[in-house]
Amino acid sequence: MTWTRLDDRWTDCTKLADLPYEVRWHYLSMIQFCSRTDRLNGVLTLKDARRCSDIDDPDEAHRALVGVGLLEALDGLLRLVEIDEHVPPPSVRNQAEKTKIRMRRSRGHKAGDHSMCLPQHCEKAPVTSQVTRNPGTGQDRTGLALQASRSEEVDSDDDRPFLAAS
Repeated sequence: MTWTRLDDRWTDCTKLADLPYEVRWHYLSMIQFCSRTDRLNGVLTLKDARRCSDIDDPDEAHRALVGVGLLEALDGLLRLVEIDEHVPPPSVRNQAEKTKIRMRRSRGHKAGDHSMCLPQHCEKAPVTSQVTRNPGTGQDRTGLALQASRSEEVDSDDDRPFLAAS
């Protein structure tokens, strides 16, 4: 679920005061469209901006909003100037993502799937050791070469006197 922040005094905003109801409605619809589609920068294509609400003349609404400084016309795009006041702040967005992960773990745990469980919270959680190096696959056959060279060293006649002397 997405949400839009509106100050309690948002309807008293002086920029909105002289605008017709339809223009204010369209502006709110554009804010909610940005919230719903994660357009945190407030940039909309003209096509999307026109479709945000069902008013008769969205282009006239856009001109009125540009005129009061709530909307900025870019090259084929429109940008909601005060979008940061209406979308969730980064702290809330990050918390929402953490909640999604936590709930996914919880649902899996309740269903008997403990693959996502954390060891500190579930006895059945998979315990993995910390790997500090890449042990490789062993398929490059370097191990055979090492074994062969070691066995040659032991079987070599040159090594026997040394071994006998020590």
